[in-house]
Amino acid sequence: MKQIVALLFILTSFSVQSQVSISSEHYGRLKNIKKEEFARFKKTKTIFILSNVFTVEEYTKVISDSWTITPFEIVNIKDVDLSNYDLEKTSFALLGAQIVNIQKSSGMNYNKYFTYFDFFIYERDKKKKEIEKYKNMSDNKKEKYNILNYYKDNFARFYLLPNSDLLLSLYNGDASFDIFSKESFYNYKLGFLKNYFQFINNKMDKNESYWFYQNTTTSEFKELKSKTLYIPSYISEHLSGDDKMYTKSIFEELFADYEYKYEFIEDNILNQKILAGEEFYYLRYARVNTERFLQVVNSKNGEIIYADYITGLSVSLKPKHIKELSKAVSKS
Repeated sequence: MKQIVALLFILTSFSVQSQVSISSEHYGRLKNIKKEEFARFKKTKTIFILSNVFTVEEYTKVISDSWTITPFEIVNIKDVDLSNYDLEKTSFALLGAQIVNIQKSSGMNYNKYFTYFDFFIYERDKKKKEIEKYKNMSDNKKEKYNILNYYKDNFARFYLLPNSDLLLSLYNGDASFDIFSKESFYNYKLGFLKNYFQFINNKMDKNESYWFYQNTTTSEFKELKSKTLYIPSYISEHLSGDDKMYTKSIFEELFADYEYKYEFIEDNILNQKILAGEEFYYLRYARVNTERFLQVVNSKNGEIIYADYITGLSVSLKPKHIKELSKAVSKS
C-alpha cells in the first residue's frame, strides 16, 4: 500500500532532528564506515549540543571521562550559528527528535516518532550554500526551517526512550515540546550518557562500525551466570502497550523466568555508580515505535555484551524477552 510520508520536526523556534549504531546510515542495512572517513572525523573538533537539564560542568566531566578521539566543546542550542564553524574541521553531537506523519491511501493517518543522539559531519559545500540561503530567509521562514538537519555525513547514533510527557506530545504531533529544556528521556542521565559515549568513542577509535539492528553476545556475557544484573527503575516505569504504568507486580511478572541474580535499582543510584567508575552489569532498554532494543552493558567501559533487537506489533517489553535473555545466559 502506497504511503505518503511527511516530516514534522519538533520545537517552535527551531527544529531538531541497537540503541547504538556506528554506520554511515541508521536504517536499512549496515553501511561500514571507511577507514579514511574515521580518520576525517578524528581530525575534527566535536561540538556537543545537549539538553540543558544538566550543567556544562557536569557534561564536561562526563565527556572528559569518556571521549578521547577528538577535542570537544559544549554549545547551547540557542547559541549555535553554523556560519561560525569551519565545517571541514568540525563534527557535531546533537540531541534530536522527529515526528513522521504517515498517511495511507485508505485515509488512515498516524504518527511515528524517532528520538536519538547523533554524531555527524556536515557536507561542507552543500551546507555552505544552504547557510547562505538561510541567511536571506524571512524570520518567519527561519522559524520553520531546520538548518541543523540537512546535508549530514552520519557516523553514530543511539536511540533515546521518551518519557510519558514527550511520548504523548510525539503521538499527538505536538510541536511545542522543548526537548532541550525539559527532562524528556528515561535513558538520558549522566551515567547512561557516559556509557553511550564510551562505546561510540572506543569503536570509532578502532575504526569499527556497529549495527543496532542485530542480536549479539560476547564472551563476557557468561559473567552473568554468577554476577548480578541490575535493572534500572525506568524499565518498570515507562508506558506499556496498553498505556498503563508498570506496577511492582507487573515488574515481578516480567522477570519471573530470569533464573540468575538480578536487582532492581533506582536510576539515580545506578547512574551514580556508573559515574563513580564501579564495574557491574545492567540492563538497558530503548524503544522506537514498535522496534525495541534490549541490551546488557558493562558499566565500567560501556561495552555491550548482549543485544536483542525485538520487532513485532507490540510496543511493550514482555516476559518472553526476559526469558530469552535468561536462556542466552545459560548457553553462554
